[in-house]
Amino acid sequence: MNLRRLAIVTATGKELRAAVDGAPRISSPEPVAWRWRGLDLFLVTSGTGPVNAAWGLGRLLEHRQELLGVLNIGIAGSFDTEALPLLSTVVVREEIWPEFGLRTAGGVDPAGLKYGQGTLEGQEVRDRVGLSPGLALARLGVRRPLPWPEGRSLTVAGATGDAELAREHRRRYSPDLENMEGFALAWPCLKYGVPFAEVRCVSNPVGSRLSRDWDIQGALGQLNSVMMTLVESMG
Repeated sequence: MNLRRLAIVTATGKELRAAVDGAPRISSPEPVAWRWRGLDLFLVTSGTGPVNAAWGLGRLLEHRQELLGVLNIGIAGSFDTEALPLLSTVVVREEIWPEFGLRTAGGVDPAGLKYGQGTLEGQEVRDRVGLSPGLALARLGVRRPLPWPEGRSLTVAGATGDAELAREHRRRYSPDLENMEGFALAWPCLKYGVPFAEVRCVSNPVGSRLSRDWDIQGALGQLNSVMMTLVESMG
């Protein structure tokens, strides 16, 4: 019987080593087999952005027969730092990709193209996918409730560096978080029937580029406690 491994996918090596203490430095998206705190893992550092994320996941899915599921963990921006302040942890329940559709003067129309990206359980997928985190985490071995809220995340290729654009994103999509990889990881996993969960720690308010508004190191520091909570919730 093949050994089944949980894949931990992060955009950067800093996120991976923050989440999985003692993890090796990985310089390519090739999955690395690793054993950590009694868990058999694949470690993947995909690189930043949806293209790199999809590429890294493609390499990982070549090992699908050995794959228990995928956990995407990392940092993200918050669209509302009163509701989700810096260093908050959020389990993503929906991924949104605002780039899909027909670009017009009024924004991107996801129904503006004749076809969507494909179908899932008979439903056409365009710019959104639901993640069912409770079910996915249970399939990854998490048996107890987790202490974090669920939220909706917007995946972008370019981080939002303008407050007005951040407000427009909120108006159009009602997201809680902004990230750069989630949709590109979630959609193929859902399509292939691979359990997928995404957990993010807030490092910044979306739309601000002021260093005083950011706490990347603090958010990275939360990732190991997130992983430890997940481990303790397994079994």
